[in-house]
Amino acid sequence: PYLVTPDARLPDHVTVLTRTRDLGNVATTGDLERDQEALAEVVAEALADGAFVIVLGGGHETGYAHFLGHARRGDAVEILNVDA
Repeated sequence: PYLVTPDARLPDHVTVLTRTRDLGNVATTGDLERDQEALAEVVAEALADGAFVIVLGGGHETGYAHFLGHARRGDAVEILNVDA
């Protein structure tokens, strides 16, 4: 992992890196709803720890799971889904 030291001269969005970490891969089972629930749980736990969550890979199903993680916490949600 990279260590980023907050610096008052840097824009606020740079300090987001201090709350970002790689949580690895979420194992999939082939059951779409179960896999979405598993990812949602990982997202919700990371958010509870103060992380800035970015989900990479997958398709629209990961966007929905990401949304579920925020929704479980009652967060206001805005999601940008980039697709090829």
